[in-house]
Amino acid sequence: MQKSIARNPNMLRTLIGLGLTLILVLGYAVYSASLDSEYYLYTTSNEEMDVQLEYADPGDGTVVFTAEVTGAFTWVNFSVEGLPADGELEVTSGGQRWWSHPALVERESGMFNCLAPDDDFEIVNNCDLSFTHAATPDDDGLTRLRGLLDDELPLSGLGSLRAVNETVARAEVEQMIAAADSTVTWRLVLRAENDIDPADVTVSMTVVEHDLLDIEPFQLDPVTEGFWSLTALLGCLSLVLLLPMGFYYGSRLKEKAEERGRDAALADTSERD
Repeated sequence: MQKSIARNPNMLRTLIGLGLTLILVLGYAVYSASLDSEYYLYTTSNEEMDVQLEYADPGDGTVVFTAEVTGAFTWVNFSVEGLPADGELEVTSGGQRWWSHPALVERESGMFNCLAPDDDFEIVNNCDLSFTHAATPDDDGLTRLRGLLDDELPLSGLGSLRAVNETVARAEVEQMIAAADSTVTWRLVLRAENDIDPADVTVSMTVVEHDLLDIEPFQLDPVTEGFWSLTALLGCLSLVLLLPMGFYYGSRLKEKAEERGRDAALADTSERD
C-alpha cells in the first residue's frame, strides 16, 4: 500500500473521481430507463360494500337468504351470528364458480392467500373452486365464510402490466375489469338439527368491487437510485480498502515500535560507553 501511494500520490483522488463518475453514469442510466418504461401501474377502487339480503322461508326448518350483485368483484364475505353450534352455513352462487378455503378466515392461518407461486414460480390459485361452499360456527359462535370471485383483478387495488404505451395499457386494464364484471345470484342456507328462528340469527354479506381509478407509467426515482448506488459504491470501496489500509497502518505501528526499541537500545549503549 505504501509503495502504491508513493508511485501514485493521486490514487485516492482517482478512486473518488471514478466513484463519482460511476454514480453519475448509474443515475443517468436509471433516469433514462424510467423515461420510457414499458411497465404501467394501475389503481382500482377496491371498496368493500354491504349487500342487501332478502329472506325466504322454504318451509323445511332452514333459513334462506338470497341476493344479487352486479360488478367486478374479488372478495366476497359472509358472516352469521347466532347459528347453533351444530349448524352450518351453505352458500351457493348462481352461474359462476368461486374460490374459497377455510384458512382464509382462520386467525391461526396467518397470511394465507389463495394466490401463491408454485414450484415453477408461477402464480396459481390454491383454493377450492366450486359453486357451493360451506362453513360451521367457530369457538366464539361466529360463522364466517370468505371467497374469491375473480383472481385476475388486483386483490390489493394496485396492479401492474406491460404494454407498448399508456393507451394500450389502459385498454387492457379496462378489458380485464369488463371481463370480471358479471351478475351473480347468491343463495345462503342456514341449517341445524333443530329448526332455526330467523330472529335469532344475524346474517351479513359484503363484496369488494373494483373500478379503474388511475394508470401511470412505472418510474424510478433517480435521486433515490443514486443514493443507493453511492451506498453500494462506498461499501465496496470500504471492503476493498479497509483490509489493506489496516495491514498498512498495522505495519507502520510495528515499524515505529521497532524504531523506538532500536533508539532506546542505542541510547543505552551510548550511556554505557
